[in-house]
Amino acid sequence: MGALTRREWTLIGLVLLSLGLWVFGSEVINATAVGLLAVSLMLALHVVPWKDITRYNSAWNTLVNLATLVVMANGLTRSGFIDWFAGTMSTHLEGFSPNATVIVLVLVFYFAHYLFASLSAHTATMLPVILAVGKGIPGVPMEQLCILLVLSIGIMGCLTPYATGPGVIIYGCGYVKSKDYWRLGAIFGVIYISMLLLVGWPILAMWN
Repeated sequence: MGALTRREWTLIGLVLLSLGLWVFGSEVINATAVGLLAVSLMLALHVVPWKDITRYNSAWNTLVNLATLVVMANGLTRSGFIDWFAGTMSTHLEGFSPNATVIVLVLVFYFAHYLFASLSAHTATMLPVILAVGKGIPGVPMEQLCILLVLSIGIMGCLTPYATGPGVIIYGCGYVKSKDYWRLGAIFGVIYISMLLLVGWPILAMWN
């Protein structure tokens, strides 16, 4: 393959610089700014031409759509919507049986992923809230609730085109139409959560 070219050495240097700033420079520079800096330096040092960046429309669509949804999810937390939602849910669950409460909480947690563009953001935002609501209701089997909530995280990625980072990339390739993605996501989402509650939960209860 021959010796490394100047552009390849430059790219290696920029990759190492970016990794170093992401790991050690978080108090000095924002992670997003590091990415933008790397791209800017790649252009300035002629590692890649501008046309190579602009021609990947699907990549830009992915970036813009995912960034917008992440900001919206953060806004839900900062605006106090999540806290209000938790208080409202606690009020409406009064008088429910423990098992019915578990079902409602798991379903709310699962389908709330329509509001989030990241499993990590969803988990960090909603999981403590749902657990706090469950803990405040007498008789709720908290161990089973915790396990069911965590298991549901692994199957909610099918719900929307933006449910996970890889999902956004797959959708951006254009192989699946938007309406088909939403329709199939809803169908399989209902199937998966139904199997978890109707099959997985009884098995879990037997082990406990």
